[in-house]
Amino acid sequence: FPEAPEGFEAALEQTDGDEYVIRGGQFDGAQMSFATDESGRPFGMITGIRMLTPLDRPSSPPPGSGLAAPPLEITEDVERQYRALLGQIEERSDGRNIDDDLPTSPTPFVQWLMAQDVVVFHGSNRRDIAEFRPVRASMELGDTGGRGNLGAVYGTHDGLWSMFFAVIDRQRLRGSIRNGVTRYRSTDRTLDLYHFSIHHELLAEPPLTAGTLYLLPREAFKRLPFFPGGPLSNEWACTEPIRPLAQMTITPDDFPFAIGGHDDGALLRFGELADEIYGRVVSAGRIESGFEIVTTADPSMVDQFITLSAEFYPDVSRTATPSSDGVLISMTGPPAFLDSMGKKLAPHLPDAS
Repeated sequence: FPEAPEGFEAALEQTDGDEYVIRGGQFDGAQMSFATDESGRPFGMITGIRMLTPLDRPSSPPPGSGLAAPPLEITEDVERQYRALLGQIEERSDGRNIDDDLPTSPTPFVQWLMAQDVVVFHGSNRRDIAEFRPVRASMELGDTGGRGNLGAVYGTHDGLWSMFFAVIDRQRLRGSIRNGVTRYRSTDRTLDLYHFSIHHELLAEPPLTAGTLYLLPREAFKRLPFFPGGPLSNEWACTEPIRPLAQMTITPDDFPFAIGGHDDGALLRFGELADEIYGRVVSAGRIESGFEIVTTADPSMVDQFITLSAEFYPDVSRTATPSSDGVLISMTGPPAFLDSMGKKLAPHLPDAS
């Protein structure tokens, strides 16, 4: 984990033969074994999932990583006002906007509220969500453990991380967003470090906007593991409709971190191929856990699309076979994939319900 600061490096402790346990870092206590792929490249596996692979970049932290939160410095009087406001939020639970009730800017209140362990945060560009529904319309890149692509309402106990989703302008975004917070552990302390990155060509004019940070009741959520049977992640999920307790406005000036840049050229090419393939769909149908389509797109483009799909969406299976009308593509995947693909293919499906 090249982002780990000095003194927080994870260690591998051999336990039995080729088995190891990770000491420290975000996967502290996880059992790991090593193997090699077809080309002889080594990789580390946890519960059957490839979690560690050789870096495709220098072993230094990528842009936008290793970011520490600003120190929380508030007076006793401000903390009393925070506690009174939290009491009102919990008592009313009506989803109201609390901008006018904040005695400070939103950021220190969010940091203080994180320490109380009573809410789950959810950031959004939308300011009018009266009820969240567990239908996921987007797919998380690189998800191998099944955590990121559930049909659920997502949130986190880390409000500073959620603020990023409030201010990143989805309408102007191109490529992916890389983001998160990692808790590093040493023998006597912990350290949370954040990372935020967008396609490097957007950095000249970052796609930022004012958005909303929603406060949701924590008891309705379940904290998700990094992988089945593994240590807990920073993500929480709720599989039932849920109404927010309150909300507050977040502006780009409130977001306390710098944003780095990465190269999303391959992902953008994947998007171009997808537009061509789905723009030439002539028929579509449902299959078990997925869909089938027939497209008149060039077969070589379909091959590129499927190769890149396996890289970006490893939990989605796509296969292509020649058809009398073009190329038949069969696709299966997790709930988020089914939700998003169902919307995309709705005009072509014989039964839109």
